[in-house]
Amino acid sequence: MKTKMVFIILLVVVCMILVLQNTEVVSFQFFFWEFGISRIILIPVFVLVGFIIGYIMGGKQKKR
Repeated sequence: MKTKMVFIILLVVVCMILVLQNTEVVSFQFFFWEFGISRIILIPVFVLVGFIIGYIMGGKQKKR
């Protein structure tokens, strides 16, 4: 296998371990609303939001 593919598989396995160990329900407050949500959902959602913001902000820079 290529080195890149091994790295991607290893990264996915580590992320899955992180997510599966964080299954408890946490309280999440946004302004006046309070949500009870599982960390198994909360962590990937915030990672995805972070990637989207990074992609949008990175795309606005001028290329030389």
